[in-house]
Amino acid sequence: MKIRRAVSQSCVTLLAALLITAIVPTVVAAGPLRFQQARPFQQLELPLPLGHPALAIAKLNSDIFLDVVVVHSEGVIVYFGDGTGQFRAAGPFSTGGSGANAVATADFDGDGKIDIAAVTDDDVVAVLLNDGNGGFTGPTFFGLGGSIGPLALVATKIDRGDDIDLAVLSTDETVYLLRGLGDGTFEPFAMPTLQTNASGAAAIAVGDFNGDGNQDLVVADEISNGVSVLLATSAGDGTFGTSRFYSTEGSAAGGGGGAGAVAVGLLDPNSSPDLLVANTAADVQQGVAILLGQRNGIFQSKQFFDNPQKSPNDIAIADVDGDGILDSIVTTSTDSTLGINLGNGDGTFGDLQQASNDIIPGNGQAQLALGDLDNNGLPDIVVLVNDTESGDRLFVTMNRSNDPTPTEAPTTAMSITASLAPTPTPTPTRPPTPTGTPTLIPTAPYSMCTFNDGAKYGDLFAIASGDFDLDGTPDLAVADTETVDGTQKGRVRIMLVNAQRLRAPELPPTECPPGFTLDSPLGDQAYDVGGTPSALAVGDLSVDGAPDVAVAVGDSIVILQNNHDGTFEIKPSMAAGAQPVAVALSDVDRNGRLDIVVALKGASQVVIFYGQSDGSYTKNTVEVGRFAEGLVVRDLNNDGRPDLAVLSTVRDVVVLLQTAPPTPSGSSVVHFQTLSAIPLTGDSTAISCDDFDRNGVLDFGITLADGQLVLIGGQLHSGVLTYSELSRSFTRNDPRALADSDFNRDGQVDLVTANTADGSLSFFYNNNGQLPAALDPFTVGAGPVSVVANDFDDDGIPDVATANSADQSITILRSSRPLFTPTPTITLTPTITPTPTISGTPTITGLATATFTPGTTGPTTRPTRTLTGTPTFTPTSLRPFGIQGGSCAIAATSSPHDWSALAALGMAWLIRRRGTRGQRGAL
Repeated sequence: MKIRRAVSQSCVTLLAALLITAIVPTVVAAGPLRFQQARPFQQLELPLPLGHPALAIAKLNSDIFLDVVVVHSEGVIVYFGDGTGQFRAAGPFSTGGSGANAVATADFDGDGKIDIAAVTDDDVVAVLLNDGNGGFTGPTFFGLGGSIGPLALVATKIDRGDDIDLAVLSTDETVYLLRGLGDGTFEPFAMPTLQTNASGAAAIAVGDFNGDGNQDLVVADEISNGVSVLLATSAGDGTFGTSRFYSTEGSAAGGGGGAGAVAVGLLDPNSSPDLLVANTAADVQQGVAILLGQRNGIFQSKQFFDNPQKSPNDIAIADVDGDGILDSIVTTSTDSTLGINLGNGDGTFGDLQQASNDIIPGNGQAQLALGDLDNNGLPDIVVLVNDTESGDRLFVTMNRSNDPTPTEAPTTAMSITASLAPTPTPTPTRPPTPTGTPTLIPTAPYSMCTFNDGAKYGDLFAIASGDFDLDGTPDLAVADTETVDGTQKGRVRIMLVNAQRLRAPELPPTECPPGFTLDSPLGDQAYDVGGTPSALAVGDLSVDGAPDVAVAVGDSIVILQNNHDGTFEIKPSMAAGAQPVAVALSDVDRNGRLDIVVALKGASQVVIFYGQSDGSYTKNTVEVGRFAEGLVVRDLNNDGRPDLAVLSTVRDVVVLLQTAPPTPSGSSVVHFQTLSAIPLTGDSTAISCDDFDRNGVLDFGITLADGQLVLIGGQLHSGVLTYSELSRSFTRNDPRALADSDFNRDGQVDLVTANTADGSLSFFYNNNGQLPAALDPFTVGAGPVSVVANDFDDDGIPDVATANSADQSITILRSSRPLFTPTPTITLTPTITPTPTISGTPTITGLATATFTPGTTGPTTRPTRTLTGTPTFTPTSLRPFGIQGGSCAIAATSSPHDWSALAALGMAWLIRRRGTRGQRGAL
């Protein structure tokens, strides 16, 4: 539920003088959304067919206000804004041929001025460079090859260079990639085209969906009723893996279909971009599909708005009401109306907001763009309507939601001249009133089930997860052994999880649903891999969009290659060395293919199998000087190259940094140099790596055999990487495994330890690098030796699975959403401050409303405001960055990291504006 603030009019009246003389904050939008149509409308002549986007908002001249660029039958027209919603038209600026179909804006030549790129029916990209004087030079044309029908484009950094590149979507479901050279010119990438493998390409957008620092692409496929996601390879050179398709079609009769537009934004707290898809053929129940990202390039199964706008045509994501949470804005193709659903910050949305009737008058195909045209802190809405009856028009709608709430004059008006001094009234007292408060940390967030099938499971050694059957939800891979005729054989068991069955509400909390891994003809499968397995890793080794499995068996590595249906083909084993103890997958040499990194416990080396373009591997070794217990392969010093951290048997962590770019294939590939050996205070058992203190540098979480959990923080100063201890916590005895995820959904990475000695899990919720034990340990199966975190039941919250060796069982802890519990508010007794003095002569109309014009100092004139008289005292629920005192609630907006001073009924409070979006709870 989304809680909204209301700014009491009585509070404004009593504080008027203080706020005007001391500080004048911008009131945060709190009540109903309010918009004002800017007139006159801009009449246009649009080309056909219309591409996407057909308009863009950017600052194109030297003033402080945003401008609008729109496609035209002769090129593009630029509307220079004046900050009031009015515009001065310039152009059209020619793009050659029959005009532009779609536009994008960015600084293509590095001169600090925003330029324009447009695609045309001549199958070219036309680039117009900004001359800084309100004009544009060019166009310069860049061919795409053949008759392809370009219909959409996006400007972004496709590779890791400093220059802006272009991705162009065509009607033949192909994406054309153009590398920016930094001078306003472009050339094709080495991989010049990408295929979506779907039908009806309609729109394209970008986002870093797997958190590797490279921009990925998503294409809306109108005929296939879904989106195609293309993940950039970790090489960062403009190469991409095979596209992955996600359906957005509704299941009900007359439900969603025809994905015509897609928008990218952070809709929940997990820091991974999410998707909103406009289903152009949808009914009112399933007009917008929600796909929530999971930080690994995978999206959860589609969800739908409960009450979206009907028949959406275009969609955007923005914080319309100024509460720090992103909202959904939709136009329709039926009547050009606008639908707004306010976000709740957890990936869900509230009911459809009814905007003013005149916000977008007329009929026809509509596209929209949002930007703060008047610099009031709220996004305004620009809508382009392609209307064959009334003509093509551009509508500009100003967002006035943070203006003071208008008041109605009394029915019997009476003109009186009086001072504005408030009449003393008895001190009001607010009794305790129960108000709902979300529980930030649930006291019992998990239901647990353990299953054991002696006919299937032997001694378990490791567990990992991946979406092996490509259904959008993670499955399990478990390494175990079985004894046949006195001989021990290693296996990898693939368990395809049915998320819907796993979260069945009718089941007792301790029981696993019967057959929840068998809801498939493929069922629960086992693959013989030879000797005793010791470690698992999951990743797309074959670069085909399906996750494969690498398993350490005996002294070898065995690859299980995915057949795209959850079945696997066992590849020949590769000799690794003595006692592999940990396996990690990473593109170490940045050639676009994952490499297999193996830490050895029987030798002082790390072995790297470098993946080659033909699917083969080249083996190389890195000297560590220690026997290993664990391994991390991450970019530790932020130079874009994966480094190594080896947890050793001699109580330290050895950090090895890449020192040189990869050499040509076939020779020694990558060089490492030991940075340091970080000492530990005991025997180590497991290691995890993430930015726990959120300083932009990766840290280590390490478990010790004596039951300690140690956080070691990384610091980067002038390119020099150092480490120091952040915190030390205590788990149970003998923690043997470690997993990380944002378990309490606060945007910080937490940790869970598997404690082998007493068969329990301990959760530690992160607080900026401090890890207090957050929950009582959960007892699982006997002897847990491996743990993995993922959203197995597809409810948007991480779950945990453990492999328990002693009783040959698997335990799954299924997450539960936090409950909404009533919490009484505190009784506040405000005092009336001395009568303020205001320059100017107010005139009071009636007994309840005072209109005054304060005096001015300097050239700036403050706007006239209408203030309400008689105080009312309503309990107000606050969100972050609000202030509550006595009878009213006031909130101020300001730029991030500054301080706002507020005075409220004799109380002066200072609050820090953090600028954090998507978080909840009063400070």
